[in-house]
Amino acid sequence: MANPTLSEKFRASMGGKAWRTYIVTHTGSAANSLIYAASMDLDYIEAIIGVSTNVTPAGTGGSDVFGMMDISIAANHASLVWVGSTSVGYQTITVVGW
Repeated sequence: MANPTLSEKFRASMGGKAWRTYIVTHTGSAANSLIYAASMDLDYIEAIIGVSTNVTPAGTGGSDVFGMMDISIAANHASLVWVGSTSVGYQTITVVGW
């Protein structure tokens, strides 16, 4: 497991909440990867608003995409956790929190 890297694309404050959009790059299996709220300048992750998933041409097909889409907010709302497993790829993710 290699934790993904983040590249910030957008940040805003709307409705008293922080909105963040990142390109998340996976360099290996996404299973059990974490992104902490603090790395997104947040204390609490309330929601994942949108996810756009892309895999490299060397990917093995649809199962890779479905594995990367299997994202959960940790019970303490302090991180995002990838439950699935996939090969190298990247995602655009928007989260809302504070």
